This record gives sequence, structure tokens and C-alpha cells, in this order.
Amino acid sequence: IIPQKGYIVDKVNNSHWKVSPLWPLKFDYLVIDLETDYSWTVIGVPDQKYIWIMAREPKLSEEKYKQIISRVQNLGYKLEGIQKVQNL
Repeated sequence: IIPQKGYIVDKVNNSHWKVSPLWPLKFDYLVIDLETDYSWTVIGVPDQKYIWIMAREPKLSEEKYKQIISRVQNLGYKLEGIQKVQNL
């Protein structure tokens, strides 16, 4: 496990971060969607090649997952290559 540091770039909305896994590298992470109760979030990158769907619970319902995927697609992200990670 590599500890990472995050830095807020967009201090108005807190939606654009730089994350550094190893100095001097810094990568853009965009909070592109977020549930109002913070139960899940979607992180993307500026070139729209990658997204991460993260949730507080180990598993999202299939209905919620489909809703999130639809929202991500409406933001212009491509859905090809999306992989679900199995619960550990």
C-alpha cells in the first residue's frame, strides 16, 4: 500500500483534486458525481478515460449501479471497459 496525499485545486466546489502517490507525481481526480448523503461518489479524470465508483457500503444495489452508470454516460464518459471489483 502506497500512502497518497490529496490537494484540493477547486476550492469553491472541492471537485478538482490533485493526488500524489509518490512525489513529485500529481494526478488530476475530479469528483464528477456525488450522492447528497455521501453514500457514493464517482471520480473521473479530465480526459474521461477512467472512472471510479466508490461507496460506503461494500455493495451497491444493481438498480443504484445502473442509475450511476447512466449519469456517468450523460456526463460524456465512455462505458467500454468498466469493470466491477468483487467484494473482498
